[in-house]
Amino acid sequence: MRDKWYGDKRDYVKWSVLLQLASQYGASRVIQVAYYRPETLDKSIEIDGHKYLMPDAVIRHLSRNVMDIERLIHSGVEIKVFNSPLSDRETYLRKVLVELPALSVHSPCIIFLDPDTGLEPKKPLLEHVLESEIAEIWNAMRANDVLVFYQHATTRNAKKGRQWVEPKRRQVESALGVGDGAAKTAHGEAATDVAFFLCTKRPRLFGPTATPNITSFMLDDPHQDTENGWPVLRLPRPNRHNLPAIYAVRIDSALSPEIAACAAASRAIGTRYGEHET
Repeated sequence: MRDKWYGDKRDYVKWSVLLQLASQYGASRVIQVAYYRPETLDKSIEIDGHKYLMPDAVIRHLSRNVMDIERLIHSGVEIKVFNSPLSDRETYLRKVLVELPALSVHSPCIIFLDPDTGLEPKKPLLEHVLESEIAEIWNAMRANDVLVFYQHATTRNAKKGRQWVEPKRRQVESALGVGDGAAKTAHGEAATDVAFFLCTKRPRLFGPTATPNITSFMLDDPHQDTENGWPVLRLPRPNRHNLPAIYAVRIDSALSPEIAACAAASRAIGTRYGEHET
């Protein structure tokens, strides 16, 4: 993203799409990773062979700054711009990965990657995002956050309508390691040479990087089934996915709610599968 492009017709579509998505997903914050590339304005003019400088009043009045978008207020959605200058890929990516957890504290968030052009072609330049880079950012995102990616029409297919969109959408899915159809598209008639790809980060149920997803149940019915003295709520096993049964446990404890919940869940599951507490 560059200052000179701020407020053009693509920005009308861009921020309309982002705020609509924030409303649909209940996101309170949009984080724009701007891939900011600052430029210096040549302030010289020439009239009849004489050179002058542009008046400061003109520059102040007409200047564009990508940070100005943070002043946009709509339905309580906060916009934060990550505007560190992009000059070196590796350094920039490391900064994004360090700053992202602090910026996206209010989940769900819209994480918007806004490069000059889009996802890498066969010979990527600095205005492109590499597949490995979007994958690292995706892996660092919180569950339920929504990734949105800016894509400009590829030069080769720009004059062929929107035929360039689907190949790029599939490339995004491949880079993220998600299934076919996981990445959706958005666009606007005011700027038909750009598209936006969006994908929701789903919680992982199993594996070392599984996302904790704790749900509490109130089991006040004395006739509820019990097992080893513990009240349990038996949920039907979803056979289609062959997932294990789920148990919800309620106990009274002087421990903190978090520790108590973990201990109760561990005991319920352990005794169910023949394990013993130590």
